[in-house]
Amino acid sequence: MNRIAIIPARGGSRRIPRKNIIEFVGKPMIAWTVGAALESGCFDQVLASTDSEEIAEAAISAGASVPFLRQDCTDDYSSVSRATISALGQAEMYWQTRFDVVVAMMPNCPLRKAGHIRAAVEQFDHQGIDFQISCFSFRLDEPHGGPCVSIRT
Repeated sequence: MNRIAIIPARGGSRRIPRKNIIEFVGKPMIAWTVGAALESGCFDQVLASTDSEEIAEAAISAGASVPFLRQDCTDDYSSVSRATISALGQAEMYWQTRFDVVVAMMPNCPLRKAGHIRAAVEQFDHQGIDFQISCFSFRLDEPHGGPCVSIRT
């Protein structure tokens, strides 16, 4: 299977300006997601999809591919899903390939580790489902949260 991780990282956040590149424990926020995606070894491409040169530079420095700036879905009103689909279209045209599996990863999740990604991808593969949404239960006595939830279509 040909897999791509798409990290949608729009510039211009109003609530937390520059949130995707704010330094967190010594590196830009997006670098944590890029690093976990690369370390997981699950993807043929790790694409940071952004409309911002500054975010693109931080993502490239962390090891992500940023061969283009996102052309569509760059406003406050576009959903992450639409931005991901738009980026996927650009990526497939750029690399002249079709991706069988698309994993969207929010850029500002510094606690997500490569093992979490590998476990979610393995669960997706073994259950034969069409899509999966990850979530976890938060409990102070359970620092890593609960299990990933899969939704079958």
